[in-house]
Amino acid sequence: MNRVATFFTHSHHAVELDWSIPLIIEFAKTTQVQIICTNIFSFEGTLYKKFPMIKGNKNISIIYLDEIYSLNRIKTLLFSQKLIYRILIKVIPKMVTYKKIKKYCENSQLIFASNHLVTETQSIANLFYKCAKDSNAIFVGIPLVPWTSWYQWYLFDFDYFLSSSKSEFQELKALKSESKILFLGCPPFEDNHYSSIDTKEDSNKMNKTQKTVLFIMVNTTNPIYVKYLDIYEDIRQFVLFLESRDYKCIIKLHPESLLEDKIKFKNIGISDSYFVYDSIESICSKVDIAITYLSTAILKCVARKVISFTYLPQSFLSSFPNNGEVYQQVYFTSKELDVCRLEDYCYKIETPDEIADIFEIENDLKAEYLLKNFQPENSSVRIIEYFNSVVENQEG
Repeated sequence: MNRVATFFTHSHHAVELDWSIPLIIEFAKTTQVQIICTNIFSFEGTLYKKFPMIKGNKNISIIYLDEIYSLNRIKTLLFSQKLIYRILIKVIPKMVTYKKIKKYCENSQLIFASNHLVTETQSIANLFYKCAKDSNAIFVGIPLVPWTSWYQWYLFDFDYFLSSSKSEFQELKALKSESKILFLGCPPFEDNHYSSIDTKEDSNKMNKTQKTVLFIMVNTTNPIYVKYLDIYEDIRQFVLFLESRDYKCIIKLHPESLLEDKIKFKNIGISDSYFVYDSIESICSKVDIAITYLSTAILKCVARKVISFTYLPQSFLSSFPNNGEVYQQVYFTSKELDVCRLEDYCYKIETPDEIADIFEIENDLKAEYLLKNFQPENSSVRIIEYFNSVVENQEG
């Protein structure tokens, strides 16, 4: 019997797969892989746009929301009427989806999913986690994204949980959990993962006669940015500063607030020519500098030894939620907001001109520290070998 490894995403943008896509590609060399998407319709094309490297792989099958709800027979009539689909799935009995999800889980030997807080609702996510836990498959938890520290107060009752770094491993070991905590490296920072991405040149090719600066935009609907009304103007001024020194600037918008941010940028003179839509992984090889506020994506740039900055102007810090203790703990080490958790891996700046002295760094100790803590090299192979041995012992 062919083994099946299942990966689960409940995000509309498949955020959970950012951590596991290198595992999926490596698994697919010898194993059947199914990706269950409980918040993406097949006609949206989200996965292939975000992860073009999996397209055409015969060992990878994708199960979309319309298939889970058995809507395939009427899909030719509705085409891409997403609103109608959303209405239909609300009235279809949960037992229909439960049977489908249960079958997917029971046919798997390994199931990977991000940490999940179970509630009393009969949501499709809760149904999946129940079926995965009740199945004979080995249920493996993964971080939603790699971060500098463990930022959630709970841990689902997985059989195993994979930490992203040595430091996160120690934090997770301190939690009271029945899951077996492992640290086998961090796949999304793996060099092999980056080299497997198609970086063919196109009309958006970066002009290498000048240095290119990437701004990684944050989700402006996140509560920590809601009161930061100057964010668009601050970035515009930063762009003007860099352009006056002959740097090329590009902006990667966050998918959750992309449309709104694009409009607001355009209103102040930042045109379409600044925006890039490729993945951070594929953009990394084309840029010299990366800048963000508090985006986890900046760590991908550090892993590729791109000189990276976390930009924390006073206008942002003064707008930070006063009652946001949870947010403070996620991003800072103190209530005074004077030490950011990204500082071990990025250079912190408060004004654009502070960047000048760091542009010409040759040996970036920040990247060295990240690679030492996250140990990405060959991590996908290590993880797969570990769990293949677990499955063999279970089958034996």
